[in-house]
Amino acid sequence: NLKTSNIDYKKYKYKKGDVVYCDVPYEQTGKGSCDDYGVKFDSLEFYEWAKAQPGPVYFSSYEISDGSFYKKKIKSIMSLIGATTNGNKVNEYLYSTRPFE
Repeated sequence: NLKTSNIDYKKYKYKKGDVVYCDVPYEQTGKGSCDDYGVKFDSLEFYEWAKAQPGPVYFSSYEISDGSFYKKKIKSIMSLIGATTNGNKVNEYLYSTRPFE
């Protein structure tokens, strides 16, 4: 039974067996936040929330400022948008609060 939801991550309540993937805005390296798309997203606040969850939390991003997450490279891409990429090749990662199996 695959169930998805579109709620604010702060309102999420863990249920045993949940797999949590959060599609959050990518952190602008060194800023601890994201200002893209006209939205201010506090990446550092999200990281603290994710680490406090009883089950694993997954999310994708480029390099992030918090080194306490496990990460697995997804791909290298040429980024044509974004305030910090300027058309450079960047690595995209899957991050997790638990080790990858």
